[in-house]
Amino acid sequence: MGSLILVPKMALGFRGLAVTTLCIALVTVFCVCPLYFMGDPYPLVKETQKIQKAAFTTPLTIQNNYFIVDFTLGSPPQPFRGVPAISWRPVVLAPASYELEEDVQYIEEHGKEYPHKYNSSLSSTAVVSDTLVATGDRMLLSGVGNMSYETLNVAGIQAANQSFVALSGIGQEIPSLLHIMYGGYGLFDGAIGLSPSNRPSKSGLESLWMNIARQDILDAHILSLKPPRPGSSELGEMAFGITEDYQRLADRLVRMKVEMNSVSREFIEPWQVEGRAIYSGSNQMQLQPGNHTVRFSTETPLLLLPKESIRDVLNATRTIVTDNKGWSVPRLPCEARADIPDVTIDIGGHNFTITPYDFLSEVRYSDGSVECAPQIGTSDGNFLLLGGPFLKKFYSVWDRDNMEIGLAPLSELER
Repeated sequence: MGSLILVPKMALGFRGLAVTTLCIALVTVFCVCPLYFMGDPYPLVKETQKIQKAAFTTPLTIQNNYFIVDFTLGSPPQPFRGVPAISWRPVVLAPASYELEEDVQYIEEHGKEYPHKYNSSLSSTAVVSDTLVATGDRMLLSGVGNMSYETLNVAGIQAANQSFVALSGIGQEIPSLLHIMYGGYGLFDGAIGLSPSNRPSKSGLESLWMNIARQDILDAHILSLKPPRPGSSELGEMAFGITEDYQRLADRLVRMKVEMNSVSREFIEPWQVEGRAIYSGSNQMQLQPGNHTVRFSTETPLLLLPKESIRDVLNATRTIVTDNKGWSVPRLPCEARADIPDVTIDIGGHNFTITPYDFLSEVRYSDGSVECAPQIGTSDGNFLLLGGPFLKKFYSVWDRDNMEIGLAPLSELER
């Protein structure tokens, strides 16, 4: 450690230079060294000189209540669109060799093969093992795939050797991410696991967060999701680290502590908090402390709540029709939204209200007609699931360092 002394720019001569050098040495020995052993002599100077690490951002869209971002896998990079899945550990993707009946349908409708399938043979950084992993989320996705490792890029972050699952089979009895992907939507190609887990699964699956933490590229391990504002043509934003929006809204966030104990499986480790009560129309349900959790899910376009808490809503939205693929789906006139009750949920001591305009989405047909599809259903077990219909209403912060979730209405961004 040394000192800096500014000397006027002039010809010192040999003697002047020697004297100046001696002075510098004396100042260093008698002034600085004792302070060094006493501790940091300039703590305030060092703190003010600390360089803020940049946040990493990427555009975010919401389609059919799914959060969607762009990312790449491989070297050279292969482009994909994926869901930033806050409940899942791994990245999940369909390999190029895997075909579904939906592939044939896609070719018939579009005259070409589905373009975004991962091909490990085209990448110099691909590692595909023979180990099969079961992605056993029976509600969102059911399937098996090869444990793989690859270079992932998202929001400007490069994550080398990121574990992911290259799906080679799916559960036919349960709607899966791939069925949603191909089933007439073509919205996205996979999912990026962003669960708050700080440990790998038994088979070695890690969330992207664990990879980012090893790189030490962020001042704070914070994920923020800023949905597009309703009626705006602007894109939303997904960000890692401390952004200007976060600094501006930090004091206005409703913060809730995350509970991590009740769910920890191979594939899923969700962000979840305590649920206390649900109110909807004439239905009121007090939730038992420590027995009901609220799980948040960007990868789910649904709200799932205990049946007894939303009977009035279910009775008003149970009209069933057959769509053009022969599936039986609930539909109702969109005007009915005015007569359906809101749903208010007490989450960690804070009330949040969801309206029928949030959980009844408009479906437009080729003949110009419009109907509404309910995206609310019943959960099994002692949990509530709040997916896209809820999260699209908020600027949300997922703080892995402090294990907190922060929510602020989108209107706060305009203040």
